Amino acid sequence: MGRAIAGGPHWWLYAMGGAVAVFLISPSVVVVLMSFSSGKMMMFPPPGFGFEWYRNFFESDEWIGSAVHSVQIGVSAAVLATCLGTLTAFGLMLVLSRPSAMPSTP
Repeated sequence: MGRAIAGGPHWWLYAMGGAVAVFLISPSVVVVLMSFSSGKMMMFPPPGFGFEWYRNFFESDEWIGSAVHSVQIGVSAAVLATCLGTLTAFGLMLVLSRPSAMPSTP
């Protein structure tokens, strides 16, 4: 990487971005590590390594049903948001491309 050009990002901007990324990602990493615990309760650090939490999840019809329902809702929301966003973008593009929508210059 070369030197920052005038008005470009400085080292502190990269440091701040890295700190925010660590702040947002670290709780997820801790939860994933705790999920491989051999204990009966979630605790950090885990007392040992095991797959008991995953075994309970995949053997339970209630958990599987809930997971399927969550995926269905997530996919539906993503499809709806994509369709609405695309329609909005096309509508905005049509409105802005009309000559009457352009401001007149004296």
